[in-house]
Amino acid sequence: MQYYDCLTRNICLFLNNRLILRPVIELFYYLKFTTMLKEKIGFGAGDVYIALIKGELSVKALKKETGLNEQNILLAIGWLAREGKIKFREEGKELFVNLL
Repeated sequence: MQYYDCLTRNICLFLNNRLILRPVIELFYYLKFTTMLKEKIGFGAGDVYIALIKGELSVKALKKETGLNEQNILLAIGWLAREGKIKFREEGKELFVNLL
């Protein structure tokens, strides 16, 4: 085993001439990013849930109520749907969401 300072200033660990620490560092950053993303989606789901307490709303109305962009609203709706807390209704091209 030997320690080596890579060109990117990351500390890398070589074992039998194979780099083993760099993939661990990359995995750490991936997990940190996905954890932050899940947290953001979870908070958005909370905002959407609170907005839906008032009653059925369209995605456009949810944008106004929560201040979230459409992508985050759709992610939050998916989160709440996975938890079985909402129901959907389509009217034309508009999607309406309501609590169960």
